[in-house]
Amino acid sequence: MDTVVVKSFSRELRAFLVFLCALMCRGIVPGEGVSVVLAGAPFYTPDTRLGVGLYTILCVDASETVQEKKGEAHHGKVQEVVLFFTGTQNLQTSIGVQPELYVANDLYRVGGYFEVSRYPGSYWGVGSHTETSAEESYEPVSLVGKTSIYRKLSSSLYVGPRLSYRYCDIDPGPVLSSIQGGEGGRILGLGIGGVWDTRNSSFYPRSGLLAEGYLEQYSRVWASDMTFGFFHLDVRGYIPAGKEGVGVYLLVKEAF
Repeated sequence: MDTVVVKSFSRELRAFLVFLCALMCRGIVPGEGVSVVLAGAPFYTPDTRLGVGLYTILCVDASETVQEKKGEAHHGKVQEVVLFFTGTQNLQTSIGVQPELYVANDLYRVGGYFEVSRYPGSYWGVGSHTETSAEESYEPVSLVGKTSIYRKLSSSLYVGPRLSYRYCDIDPGPVLSSIQGGEGGRILGLGIGGVWDTRNSSFYPRSGLLAEGYLEQYSRVWASDMTFGFFHLDVRGYIPAGKEGVGVYLLVKEAF
């Protein structure tokens, strides 16, 4: 398992913990304004050894009825800000914040993901037949920033522009420095995305569908070190599972 896979696993772990925390505070959020939930979970992979993720979730309940300018009443959405920290036995650390905010009477959905990480790892070269003696240690320090501003087009659909930026600084060995990106660099992507959300609740969904997709273009024209395109699609459905439970089924998750 290489470092890229480990970081991908770590992100999936964070998403899973956010879902668990949503279940934990579902009983205290409605009608109570602001709630704070603390959570943590250990994990293990061969490249990280033991690790732990710590999370603080700030929930702002807007479920009470509010009045729009046209005089039509609607129920506001639950907003949240997630603060996270992960650390491992191999001294790999990351810290960040992930907000999801609704402003102007839910007319705009403002999302973001911001992370700073230090992730020491090893590199053996390309292919499955590299020698153990070819191991090189390297220590990337990365800064990731993603933001989107989606406008409400219907009761369930938000669409708008997004921007993604990643900067990575690496002090590589001779083998790693011979490949593109081995010394780090930056990439800057511009794109468009959207969210289709028919869930009965954005915080504790028991029915409905959530689909999020975006298309980004990275180009040297606007100061990116590489030129490529990226497409992401995530579709999830929710069904009740008993009186208190909820079932989640993943329809599509693609990124290329």
